Amino acid sequence: MILPEHKRLKPNSSRYSKLHEIKRSKLASSSKDRLSMATLLELVRYCDKHRRKSNWFANLALLSLVTGYSFTKLLSNEHRIERTGLGVAKFYSSWNIAQTPELALSALTLVSIERDGHVVVPEWLAEPVMKMREEGITADDCTKKFKFFLTNVKPNTEEHVTPARLANVLGYQKHQFGLSSFELSFIMNESKDTYSQNSYIAFHALPLLERHVAFMEQYIDVTDVRNYLASNVPKDLRFGSPRVLTRDSVIALFDYLRSKLKSALQFRYDYAAIHNCYTDYVINLLQLATLHRPHANIFRTLEFFDFNANTVEILDKDLGSNRLIPLCDYALRELKQYLKYLRSLERLVRFDSPSVADSLRKTLKGKENLFREWRGDVLLDDFQSLTNVYQRDKTYGSNWHRHFMMTLLFDRGVDRYAINIYSGHQLKHEHIYERSKSTEFDQLREVSKVIEGIIMEMNLFRPTNMHEYF
Repeated sequence: MILPEHKRLKPNSSRYSKLHEIKRSKLASSSKDRLSMATLLELVRYCDKHRRKSNWFANLALLSLVTGYSFTKLLSNEHRIERTGLGVAKFYSSWNIAQTPELALSALTLVSIERDGHVVVPEWLAEPVMKMREEGITADDCTKKFKFFLTNVKPNTEEHVTPARLANVLGYQKHQFGLSSFELSFIMNESKDTYSQNSYIAFHALPLLERHVAFMEQYIDVTDVRNYLASNVPKDLRFGSPRVLTRDSVIALFDYLRSKLKSALQFRYDYAAIHNCYTDYVINLLQLATLHRPHANIFRTLEFFDFNANTVEILDKDLGSNRLIPLCDYALRELKQYLKYLRSLERLVRFDSPSVADSLRKTLKGKENLFREWRGDVLLDDFQSLTNVYQRDKTYGSNWHRHFMMTLLFDRGVDRYAINIYSGHQLKHEHIYERSKSTEFDQLREVSKVIEGIIMEMNLFRPTNMHEYF
């Protein structure tokens, strides 16, 4: 049987296509997802009217608008909401924050944080949604009803209000209120690995909460929230990483490294102890300057340092995660002093410890790892005796440098995308148009200069002329 040949329709030949094309041509390119302020104000008026009639969908819509939560997330018990009895409800972060570490040295202390990070909204707004949860109402139970509720919003703009468009408003307006994408991610309680930098920084809570309140004030009465912030949130309250050393602790740590080196130097011919203590210092200093993760074969070989461009290529995670970052002058001077020391040491031990001398020559030629532990009569391929800051960290030391320095960079207003690139953090689902993709190397040099300023302000211990000691 031969089927009759059907005439193919030309593109856009549908009877509705011309009408649809004319309608779409009148709309802005972003109108598919973005709601205009006129529509949002009509939505608020509509919700206020129905909220007074005890329609819980009105509260659900407003809550989605001011938090960026989807209505599915709002009705999920996985995301904790708590009444305070003080006029506000707390929306808690569901991040699995790292455990507060046990410090290895008694002289060290950590920056105080509140582990249960949260944002606050008026209690009257959250109350009906909490009751829906308590009654076991899920998103599946009311999806159609909620969507129908929103279809009755009839703005003059003829825009359609949908649950997804409602939850996107905060994201579209964040820059108007000084909210970064990192802060937005925290408010919306996205998964921690979306912007994992948040879990490395102990960030001040009050500025974030105040900016969020300024956004909410466009649409709802925030008097109770402002009163709560004024009387219940201290200025020094921080959320985020519980692993950040205080500034004085970093100074104390480097004093401890000095005492170790000083003790080793008292035994003039214990070259191995002197070498290991000095190497411990240099690695810690370079990690502080570069945010290098604790890792095997740290900084690899000399061939990855460019002394003309003052850069270093770092590989501290999986293969393919290489990054090129600048070395500040302070770190560069300490590294050059260390190389002078290695040359002097090689000349000193070439007869008594020929194996060590041979290894040092290969190291200085870039053929073997730069930082190596002296154990017995040989240099190991790696350095595994870094001073621990956190007790449970073994072999390659603690990750304190990144938590400490990233927090200080944040406090000083350094661009968070630049910090992300410098520290080797990749954004989850990163697109080619992300700001991090257009970061210029000069921006990384600025980060490096700020780091250098922080190190110099602390006036950390610096060994002098170790190459002349022998």
